[in-house]
Amino acid sequence: MSDSHKDGVGSLKQRAGNAWDRLRRTKTREQRQLALKETLAQEIPANLANSLLEVRLGRWWIVALQFFHVALALGFLILGRELNWDLGVIALMAGLFLLTLAGAWPELYGLTQKLAISAGGVSLERLWGAKSVSWYAIAGVQARPDLADMRVNGFQTQLTWSGSGMSIDKRKDVILAIRARLPESVRIEEWTGQQLATFVPGVIIGATGVALLVASSVLGVPSGNALGMRCAVTSDYLQERFGLPAQRGCVVVRVSGAAERAGIRQGDLMVEMDGVPIVSGAQFSILWENSGRDEFAFDMIRPGQSPPLTFHVKMGPTKGPKEDRGDPLFYYLRARFDTEREDIRDYTRAIELAPGFDIAYMYRGEVYQDAGDKEAARADYTRAIELSPGLGVAHRWLATLDQEEGDTKAAIRGFERAIALDECEGGFTRYNIECAEDYLLLAGFYMGTDMEKVQRAAERSIEFYSGFAEPYYQLAVVHHFLDEDAEARRYASQYFNFPERDVEAEKVAALEALLAESSFNCDGAIKDAPRWRCPIPLDTSTP
Repeated sequence: MSDSHKDGVGSLKQRAGNAWDRLRRTKTREQRQLALKETLAQEIPANLANSLLEVRLGRWWIVALQFFHVALALGFLILGRELNWDLGVIALMAGLFLLTLAGAWPELYGLTQKLAISAGGVSLERLWGAKSVSWYAIAGVQARPDLADMRVNGFQTQLTWSGSGMSIDKRKDVILAIRARLPESVRIEEWTGQQLATFVPGVIIGATGVALLVASSVLGVPSGNALGMRCAVTSDYLQERFGLPAQRGCVVVRVSGAAERAGIRQGDLMVEMDGVPIVSGAQFSILWENSGRDEFAFDMIRPGQSPPLTFHVKMGPTKGPKEDRGDPLFYYLRARFDTEREDIRDYTRAIELAPGFDIAYMYRGEVYQDAGDKEAARADYTRAIELSPGLGVAHRWLATLDQEEGDTKAAIRGFERAIALDECEGGFTRYNIECAEDYLLLAGFYMGTDMEKVQRAAERSIEFYSGFAEPYYQLAVVHHFLDEDAEARRYASQYFNFPERDVEAEKVAALEALLAESSFNCDGAIKDAPRWRCPIPLDTSTP
C-alpha cells in the first residue's frame, strides 16, 4: 500500500474527536476573528499612555529549527555526493526542505523583531536595523481581524510586523497601547491587503520546492517497499458491482505492486490478514501500519470461487496502476486518497457516473459536515443509508450530525444502530477499529451527562482498540469526578504518553488542572510538590 494507510489513519483519528470538540474549536476560531473589533470597543486603561510596552514578536526555537534544517540539508547533500546518490533523490530532499522553509517563512520574517510602544512613538528593531515612527507622523494604523498582522503607516516610513507568535491577549495589549497614544484624527482600520514581504518570498521558496519535487519524479526516485493496495468499506454498491456476497470485509478498489504480483485483483474481498478479521479499509490501514512487518497472508473472497483464497505478499517496489477516467472509482479514489483540493467535485462526478455509489455519498457528506454545511451533509448521509442500509459508518456519522444539532434521541439511536451493524456485541477485539470508534463517539455523547455510561463506553472502545487517545482522556475525567484519584492519574498518564499529534493541548491542560486538585502523588503520599504527573509506559499495540 503506497500511501493510503497514512491517509486512512489520519482521517480516521480526526473523525474520532467528538462533536462537542468540533463545535468548541469553531467557536475559538470565530472569537479570534473578532479580536480587532473587541479591542477597538474596549475602554482604554487610565494610565496606559504613560507605560512603556515592549514585545518580542518571534519564537526563537523556530529560527533554531530552521538553522538545523539547513545544516541537515547540507549534510545530506554532502553525504549524497559521497554515496553517489542520483539526482532524483537529491532533488526530492531539496524540494522537501524548501517546502518546510516556505511554510515557516511568515514566522521567520518576524523572528528578529522587537516592538516598542513608548511616549516617543512606535519602534521596530531587527537584526539588520531599526525603524521608528513618531506619533505626530502616523497617518494610519491597520490590523487583521485576528490581529495576526499589524502595520503603522507614517508619512515617510512604514512599520509592519507579524503577531502570529503572540497570544491573542498580547495582541490586544499592543492595539490598546497604540490607541492610548494615537492622535484622535488617526484611525485603526481593518487590514485586508496582503503583506508582500512575508507572502512573496514564501511563495517563491515554496514554488521552487514544488519544482524540485516534480523534477525528482522525472529524474526517478526509488519507490521503496509498498503493497500498492487500497480498500473501501464494503457496501451494497461494491457488492453489486463486483458480485460479492453480503459479508463484512475490505473491498479492494485499487491494486498494484506487490499485492498485484501476488495475484490479488480489484474486486476481491479481504476478510482476514494474518489471522485477524478485516471489516473495513480503515482497519486494514491501521493494522498494516502497526504490524512492523513486510510479509503478510491475506484471505480473500473472489466472486465465483469458494472457499476463500490465501495470498502471501512480500512488499516490494510499486508503480501506479492504470487509471480509467470513465470509471466512478477513479474519482472516488482521487477524492478519498489522492487530493484534498477538489474532493466534493470528484465525489459528485463519481455519483454522476454511478448514481447508486453509496459510499461516495457518505464521504461527500463527511466533507460537507467538516465544512459546516450540515443540510448537505444530512442529505448525503441519508441517501447513503437509503442505498446501503447496513452501512454502519453512515449511521455513525449521521449520529454525530444529530448530536451537533441537539437531537439527542436521534443521535443515540444512530450510535446504537452503528454498534449493531458493526456487530460489536460479541465481536472480535483485536484491531476492531469500527467498534472502537462507535464506542468512543458514544462515550463523547454521554460526557457531562452520565459518567457511568461514559466509563462503560470508553472502556469498551479501548477493549476493541487501544490506539485511540480520546478514551483515556474520557476515563481520566470520569475517575476524577468519581474521586478515584489513582485511576484518574493512571488514565491521564496514558493519555499524555500518546504522540503529540494524537492529543489536544487543551485537553492536556484540562487534565493537568484536574489532577492538580488530586490529594495524592505518585508515591501515595500527601502531595507537597507538583509530582502528580507520573509517566506510565503505554503500549498502544494490541497483542
